Amino acid sequence: MEGHASRLPAPHCRQPTGQPVTLAVAPLPPELLASGREHDRRGNVAAATDCYAEAIDTAIHDPAILSEALRRLAVLHHRRAEAGTAADLARRAKAVATGAGLTVLAAEALNALGRFAFEAGDLASAREHYESALELGAGDLALAMTVERNVGLLHGVRGEWPEAGAHYRRAAAMAERCEDARAAAHAYHHLGRLAAAEQHWEEACRQFRRALGIALRERDTLLEGQCLLDQADVHLALDRFDEAREDAERALGIFDRLESLRDRSAANRVLGVVFRETRRPALAESRLRSAVEIAISTHCPLSEAEARQELAELYRRQGRSADALAELTIADDLFSRLGARADVAQVERRIARMQGVEHP
Repeated sequence: MEGHASRLPAPHCRQPTGQPVTLAVAPLPPELLASGREHDRRGNVAAATDCYAEAIDTAIHDPAILSEALRRLAVLHHRRAEAGTAADLARRAKAVATGAGLTVLAAEALNALGRFAFEAGDLASAREHYESALELGAGDLALAMTVERNVGLLHGVRGEWPEAGAHYRRAAAMAERCEDARAAAHAYHHLGRLAAAEQHWEEACRQFRRALGIALRERDTLLEGQCLLDQADVHLALDRFDEAREDAERALGIFDRLESLRDRSAANRVLGVVFRETRRPALAESRLRSAVEIAISTHCPLSEAEARQELAELYRRQGRSADALAELTIADDLFSRLGARADVAQVERRIARMQGVEHP
């Protein structure tokens, strides 16, 4: 970009500082994309959206910029649960990259489509997209790191902990080898989730602190919120309810600012459990109901199942056995469709115990 270093974003695309500028010279597509990435990382959603949209409008003859801007805008729409728009943009990003022979960018669009499918509960499609992405972008380390993490998530949903751990550790090793701090932070975060799932609480906290430190240093706002929320889950498991509430509320504030609806569902679930365990049933039911409703509206079956399971426990303690069984039955169906065998086994044990009490 030699000769254009002094160019700055246009009036409707703010600089990363958040200060608007008014210049007669229009920014170039690479500058718009760079500004959009910076806004995105710092959580300035509206500014990031503007920059990506303007990059798309002006990068007609630059397929690399066009494809990346389309993919990144797709992810923003996905966070807002605008599934149709997100998928259309990602498919367009793939088509542009494929037409220009940009195989790695085409693979990155496939990876995004895989993540969209994963969060919608279509794990078979997610796996197909990830495998196609790896094949198409073979040899690209950054892409391989991301796909390794995502394939690890597929195993994690099914309770296949050794397989999930192997993928996360490979992603972390790749990131450390190429000194990619943000990629490493995401891998540590997933290793923390794995440790928490196996109830290795100290290891989970260590990995979350490690990831959170990098997220704060790199100003990766979404990862910051996700680390705080997962820390809150560990605090819950250890009966540290004040710490759990504080971290979950901080995370929810971040997710609200980022318009990340799926993450808001998880934050409300954690707060609902905090209120349930500290004997505030009305607040607990309100939060857990909100978590369920957000998950339904965003087509996120895993979050819905997790929230319904916690709501069932609240109803059980209140003596509302029929309501508890209804929630557990729906959760069981959702977990079954996802192939989440460990969760299915847990829910079905709870259903059997409750039915055994009611129907001796």
